[in-house]
Amino acid sequence: MKVLVLSVTAGQGHNSCGKAVVEACTRKGIESVMMDTLLQSSKLVANSVDKVYVSMTLHAPGVWKKMYDDMLKENKVRSRQGTGKLIATWFYKEIVKLIQSFEPDAIVCTHVFAGIILTYIRKRMGLNIPFIGVNTDFTLLPMWEDTELDLYVLSAEALCHSAIARGIPGEKLFPHGIPIHNRFASAMPKADARKELGIEDKPTVLIMSGSMGFGNLPQVVQSLDALPMDLQMLVVCGKNQKMYEKISALKTKKTVHTYGFVNNVEVMMDASDMILTKPGGLSTSEALAKNLPMILLDPIPGLEERNCLFLAAHGAGIMSNDRYTPAEAVMGLLSEPERLSQILTMQRKLGKPNSADDLVNKIMEMVEQQKNRESCPKEESQNIHVPSEEEADEVIRKTIELRDL
Repeated sequence: MKVLVLSVTAGQGHNSCGKAVVEACTRKGIESVMMDTLLQSSKLVANSVDKVYVSMTLHAPGVWKKMYDDMLKENKVRSRQGTGKLIATWFYKEIVKLIQSFEPDAIVCTHVFAGIILTYIRKRMGLNIPFIGVNTDFTLLPMWEDTELDLYVLSAEALCHSAIARGIPGEKLFPHGIPIHNRFASAMPKADARKELGIEDKPTVLIMSGSMGFGNLPQVVQSLDALPMDLQMLVVCGKNQKMYEKISALKTKKTVHTYGFVNNVEVMMDASDMILTKPGGLSTSEALAKNLPMILLDPIPGLEERNCLFLAAHGAGIMSNDRYTPAEAVMGLLSEPERLSQILTMQRKLGKPNSADDLVNKIMEMVEQQKNRESCPKEESQNIHVPSEEEADEVIRKTIELRDL
């Protein structure tokens, strides 16, 4: 069995999700590979999409929010579908070549662009293997309703109503969580995790701001440094070198450990008492799986704002803003055990630590069902003779003769 995972680099969340699916396939002995959908056609276009996404969300969040909100409006359906058709016609030929070369039994797409291209391919070629789309946030992103896939993976059961309202059949929904790596499914004791990181065994706050280091981390660090309690901070700046240098240069009373891009986030989460994070779908799913209290910072307008609202409404995280600062949120969690306990309880309800394995099990089931359908012998059509009126009269005549004997 072979599974092809199609991602798109727009930040790192979609790729992290794809890698989790590939790793889960490997654990099941399934051959799998992840490819960047846009990179198959043009490196320039693929890099441009990532740069435009990062640049707009960082420097023009208002423009990004308007674009996002417009995509959700009913009167923008034609415009949205036109964009989808443009994407599909531009990239589908290279994806067809990739499919023909790898010959997958199923295809998973972690970005809606890939789902649009697969829909176009199926309509043109009739490719009859399972197509699975993964929605990587706690809100249903625009354009998924314009695709025609076999399964839609959602972060939570509560999103099913929204998906159905936007035209996705309920029987195609799989609300088993955004696929994350299985190392987030287990935990080591805090003391052991702190020892592995080489930090003190005392209250610890993890501060993250996405792979690109969004947000005003220096201000957050300084506000926590002023708190009247003993704690240490782990600050992950991602690939933002300037942010790393700014944090490293801060003069603080409390211990601040500064990191760039890391590959051991699960250990940092185990070592921490809470996390202050940008509310990306992957990072918050990982924190939920680890049952780590979240304070949500600096959401990207549009989708991450909705992630914030969803998690806060379900009691699984705290939104920080101008009226409730990160420092106040940290103080509140550390000084209110009952509130902290409520958050942990709600996180356990929302968390999906085995999401990647659950998805791969479902894919295996879908592939098996598809093979069974293909292997079932088709019933031979029976040639049913419809008698003419003369033949019918002859049958009646003979029946009467036999009765009179």
